[in-house]
Amino acid sequence: MDTRRLRHLLNHHGAVGVLVVSLYLLARSLATRRRAALLAVGFSGFVVLLSVLLFASRSGEQVRAPTVLISDRPALDFPLYTRQATGAPRTPTIQSAPERLLGVGAYAEASPQVKCLAQQWQQALQRGERTRALSLGHQLVAQLPAPPTFSSSDKDGKWGVRAGLGELYLEYAWPDAAIEEFEAVLRAVPAGPLGSGHSAARQSAAYGLARAKAVEGAYDEALAWLKRAPAECYSFCGNGNERQALWDYPLQRTWTVARLPFDQAEAQLLVMMAGGFTPRAGYFNGDTSEEQKEHAAVEAAVMLGLLYLRRGEGDRARIVLEKAGQAPPLWAGDYEGYDACRLAQGLLRQMN
Repeated sequence: MDTRRLRHLLNHHGAVGVLVVSLYLLARSLATRRRAALLAVGFSGFVVLLSVLLFASRSGEQVRAPTVLISDRPALDFPLYTRQATGAPRTPTIQSAPERLLGVGAYAEASPQVKCLAQQWQQALQRGERTRALSLGHQLVAQLPAPPTFSSSDKDGKWGVRAGLGELYLEYAWPDAAIEEFEAVLRAVPAGPLGSGHSAARQSAAYGLARAKAVEGAYDEALAWLKRAPAECYSFCGNGNERQALWDYPLQRTWTVARLPFDQAEAQLLVMMAGGFTPRAGYFNGDTSEEQKEHAAVEAAVMLGLLYLRRGEGDRARIVLEKAGQAPPLWAGDYEGYDACRLAQGLLRQMN
């Protein structure tokens, strides 16, 4: 017998007993003692018999295992939203890792020794030889003069290159190595007054640290660094400030969603991947809604892939990361910055 049902039955009969005594006292006031007793006994017997019958009729129902309905997981068979599909193709300049790190002009004018070291470093990156790549990267930076790419501040020096090194390591899905580079920059280069700095190196490191923290799942820290980063190299141009804010907005929204409980995060990130993203309006930069939607779609795919990996759902992670990895690069022009598409490719290499 189910003990819970038995306790319920006894509790129920206790209440019935109180009711029977009350009826007995009421009947005694209206009739003789003998009639009151018969009335009370008859009523209590009827209640007990009815309770036993109800318990017996439900006992089989209680021992049966409950039926659990498992809903299907959300489908992943849809294309990732891109501007390419809306008739806005672009062909970014493809640069090697040393060209991205040093700048095309600086690399072209580098000494034969630096070029040889840079080529060895790039080969180690391409082969996924992490230990060798990290070692060669530090050797490469040690031999460089202050590059013109980061000449906006005399405080930057080689630290701008260290920030670029962190961006590359993050794209190879080495967030811990990237964080070491970013934190080294932030320790070495002083912050500007009242949070309005003029260091491109510090700004790159702050943005990089935000991205790396998001990759590790530390979304609160990621959002804090994302909020802080613009002021590290503050632009007094309203156009430039707005442009940066419009670029940052998809990151802020995506990481905010990713920190929700998994079921909610998964559903909302899938919507973003399909183009269901409300962009932030701009004033100086015209309509950037398509750019923001694509940025949000790629970032959502990467964040969802990482959520799947943490849950041990490798098959689903691979599907969404392949969508992000095959998307057109977000950057177009002479300078290639960090790109979530390349991070997706790095994560897929680690899964193979």
